[in-house]
Amino acid sequence: MIENGPIETVADLAIQTAQDMQVPVTTREYALQAVAAAASDGDKQDLIDSLIDKATALDGRTAGALIRLYYPDYLDIEGLYRLVALTVPTGRGVWRYELKSAVKDVAKSLDAEIAQAFIYQLAPLLQSEPHVKPARLPLSERHLWLVPSVAVLCQTVLTHSASPPDATTTDVIELVKDQDRRVGLRCARARPGTRAGCWWSPKHR
Repeated sequence: MIENGPIETVADLAIQTAQDMQVPVTTREYALQAVAAAASDGDKQDLIDSLIDKATALDGRTAGALIRLYYPDYLDIEGLYRLVALTVPTGRGVWRYELKSAVKDVAKSLDAEIAQAFIYQLAPLLQSEPHVKPARLPLSERHLWLVPSVAVLCQTVLTHSASPPDATTTDVIELVKDQDRRVGLRCARARPGTRAGCWWSPKHR
């Protein structure tokens, strides 16, 4: 990059590196950290918008770092939804986990009203094709990784909302519970004697 012209600041170099889909994932993550520390507010926002536009090419580790570093100051719920809708957590297991963990942590921080609105946004993703097979209910294969986060959102609504869940939320709850049963049964078969069910709180079964 230096050969292409002078780089005025470390922030400029970090912004260029963060947007380069050819650099190693760890390098891009360090660049995101440098931008968070040194770039102007406008440059941070421009970088986030640029990376969301490229979300289909992002790995789970980069997307997770983007959320942890910039939500909620520069990445709002709408931007988070766009990132979640477009990113497919790929790469090694730990990379996939970074995005799942970051989204789940955001879900834990939301109040009932925002959690409900986020459920409305995520419901079509959870039911989009192709579906997981075999499954009793139409659950998206592409967005299956969202189930633990959506379970947190549903529990927030059930616990803190003043009104009972509406039809959309009830449908999402049933999707989450159905997947939990399937995962729980696999866990129980793999480890006899363990309780079936990995995510759903017993009080909501």
